[in-house]
Amino acid sequence: MQLATEKQQNLLKKLNIEFNENITIKEASILIAKTLKQNRQNKNTNTNNTESKQATKTIKQSVFNKDIFNEFKTKYYQTQFSYYKEKKFDTEYKYIIKLHDNKFIMFDNPHIETHFCFGYGYCGISTVEEEKNACEMREYAATNENYFIKENLKQLNSQIEDLENYLKNNISNERIVILNYYTKTDIVCYDKVIYLESQNKYINNYYTGHDITNNVVRELSNAEINILITALNEIKADFTKRLKIYLKKYGLSKLHTWTYLSD
Repeated sequence: MQLATEKQQNLLKKLNIEFNENITIKEASILIAKTLKQNRQNKNTNTNNTESKQATKTIKQSVFNKDIFNEFKTKYYQTQFSYYKEKKFDTEYKYIIKLHDNKFIMFDNPHIETHFCFGYGYCGISTVEEEKNACEMREYAATNENYFIKENLKQLNSQIEDLENYLKNNISNERIVILNYYTKTDIVCYDKVIYLESQNKYINNYYTGHDITNNVVRELSNAEINILITALNEIKADFTKRLKIYLKKYGLSKLHTWTYLSD
């Protein structure tokens, strides 16, 4: 019988297969074939498990559910939003979540902003430096893609930051509440308001002091606020993709930028 070749022995070592020095060519070939087959099966199993976990993770990450959207649409499209064409309605109101008490919160589907203006001066009076700075900002906006993305994401970033700061700072008289959006519906919106415990009422902020107590449905729990943050981050991710697609298609060629003297 012929002993295994040097090439076979090297491959056996590389595959971490134990063998004796008298192993034959046939025995080495069988061992190598079995090991390679097993390795392929293990690799396919690991790949399938990883893909399955990733798919599950993707599903779990999304707070927006098609069934909830369809329920919302069936209940309210014709009664509240019939002035929309159906395709536009499906686009405008695709970000819907449902709370445990069957209240629906609608999140805006952000629109791409292409108009940027920069004021200078005050009451029709300005310095040369103020006008120069405004012109430089206009030029920067017209030529910088990062500025375009940043400005379009500004509102979403502000909303996310506001909710995160609320959870972090735990200011005693601040509350995140849901308010009636339309009368006689389960559609609500959320807002950060001030609760005056001594007067047992809610106001929308310190400056206006507008009493909104009768419009407040209830306060949101921290768990629900985290759901809002997750929802806004998902919208932000979707919107960022749209912005990048827009830039790839048009660049900054369709932007309208200008300066104006403030009255």
